[in-house]
Amino acid sequence: MEAQGRLFLCLYLSQFAQGFAHTFVYMLRDDPGQGYWGFIHTNYTMKPSGEMMHRLTTVLADTGSETDLTALSAGLDYTIAAQPETMHDKLFVKSSGVFELAVWSERAGGAADAVEVDLGAVYSTVKVYDPTSSARPRTFSNVRKVPLAFNGFHAVVVEVRPADLLL
Repeated sequence: MEAQGRLFLCLYLSQFAQGFAHTFVYMLRDDPGQGYWGFIHTNYTMKPSGEMMHRLTTVLADTGSETDLTALSAGLDYTIAAQPETMHDKLFVKSSGVFELAVWSERAGGAADAVEVDLGAVYSTVKVYDPTSSARPRTFSNVRKVPLAFNGFHAVVVEVRPADLLL
């Protein structure tokens, strides 16, 4: 069931990065007669895939008013050196100006990848959310580069606040 959640995270991020306005799974809740593809068990308890998706959408949620995100997106000059072909990234900018950098690996077979995200400047606080394991982020202090490790299908979100930029 964890594999289903990891696959769904990568599916949704990949579809969004490619410009798809809508992506959905066939079922929200499992059905013994039709299959077990949903985010919720037949007894209405959350499956690991549902918990993972909830964590991802909670981090990416933006309830602020709309703003011109085009100008803000130029403010995070990040790079990912030695990024494998199976690894992808998408920068989101919230209306508050907070950057959410989604990075995900679609490497099959469980092979491990390690990369380093260079944020282009030093920030006092950078948070890394791993929706596959916890709602709590790992926090890095006074960093320019953030190490990320992936094992097979895996997605993380790197959160950077422009106010935390150290000059």
